[in-house]
Amino acid sequence: MHHTWGNIMEHIIKTHLWLANLFFLSSILMTSLWMIKRHKKNIFTQLPGKILYMTEMIFTGLVPAVGVWLLVTQPVWLKFPDFRIKLIAALSAIGLIHFANVKMKKYIAGENTNPSLITYSRIVALLLLLVSYNYGLSLLNYSRM
Repeated sequence: MHHTWGNIMEHIIKTHLWLANLFFLSSILMTSLWMIKRHKKNIFTQLPGKILYMTEMIFTGLVPAVGVWLLVTQPVWLKFPDFRIKLIAALSAIGLIHFANVKMKKYIAGENTNPSLITYSRIVALLLLLVSYNYGLSLLNYSRM
């Protein structure tokens, strides 16, 4: 079976979109779990918390990796208007997710960490993920014109 370069690129783009969706979903679920159970010390030791934490951490690596793969194979994306907004929003969201997870672990360990800071960091990260995702879709549509 012969694959054209266009088909391969389409697979990379679809992979990136799927990973972004799964990352967003895992972050929504982890934020919800945090907001429901933040007073409990077992948020990371029970199975749902463990799975969501690991899933979120895996996707914070996979989504940028596939994004870099996309940029290496199609550097024309760097020339699109507003690409920096997508990139900055995505990297900021990933940074905030990591920041919130570190703070969550410290809070659960009994350190003096403000739980509201964790909640707000996670909510801002979700909003930035939405911005990044929507800019990505608009850039994808722009590239197909």
